[in-house]
Amino acid sequence: MTDPKAPQSNPVRDSKNRIKFGVFATNGNGAAFTFHPDRFKCTWDANARLAQKAEKLGFEAFVSAAHWKSLAGDDHYSGDLMETFTWAGAVAAVTERIGIISTVHLTVNHPVFVAKAEATVDLISNGRAGMNLVLGWYPADMELFGLKMKEHSDRFELADEWIQIFDRLWSERKSFDYKGKNYELKAAFSQPHGVQARPALLNAGRSPRGREFAAKYCDVAFVSAHNLEPNALKKQVDAYRIEARTKFNREIQIWMSAYVVLRDTMEEAKSLRARLHCHSRR
Repeated sequence: MTDPKAPQSNPVRDSKNRIKFGVFATNGNGAAFTFHPDRFKCTWDANARLAQKAEKLGFEAFVSAAHWKSLAGDDHYSGDLMETFTWAGAVAAVTERIGIISTVHLTVNHPVFVAKAEATVDLISNGRAGMNLVLGWYPADMELFGLKMKEHSDRFELADEWIQIFDRLWSERKSFDYKGKNYELKAAFSQPHGVQARPALLNAGRSPRGREFAAKYCDVAFVSAHNLEPNALKKQVDAYRIEARTKFNREIQIWMSAYVVLRDTMEEAKSLRARLHCHSRR
């Protein structure tokens, strides 16, 4: 008989399925930006039902999106995003198996806070927590916190320090001092500790520096299918795997995102997609 208190295997990292499935951005109004009246509307009830349905269907992941400011002015629906650690804790409480991913901006979320927040989700979920690490590309998000957008290389320099601090806070049982270019900590320590040895980590950096960061630290890298040239997607996948293997002696999963327009026929689906696009601006 399985011990009910034993840590769950995090399916984001540990599932043996060669193809894994997840649901993205239901902590907001979905991944398709549109004002169409049939668009997904974020409510907690909708999130709970979708998480439980995805889990029942065998999906591995329930993944949040994150922005602090909308992409098109005050009260635009793109800003209606539930905070991702609070959301993840609630999803954890109504599910039993699915991995739960909090998207977190490293540039505005201090690793000391994140270590405690993620450990809380990990304890509620009994070892199913994970994070999608993003560095921030939207100046309005940074300015809201009184920060200036860092240059590309400087963002990754901060990210390297951030992940080193987070890993130590997550795993070490004795306080430590840290002094770097971006952080200076005295007697750093975090408790309670999470269930997993380390939460599942995802990243979507596509530049050479971003690819190196994902290959070095993360379990999953996202690729984009926007480039329709022959073999473009395969080249992205191969580049990540080669980087992880040759530089860091690691294996990395490769995921990509897509949204589904579902109707009974292809013609109806294409018609709806066109209407969704027409309603994308108001």
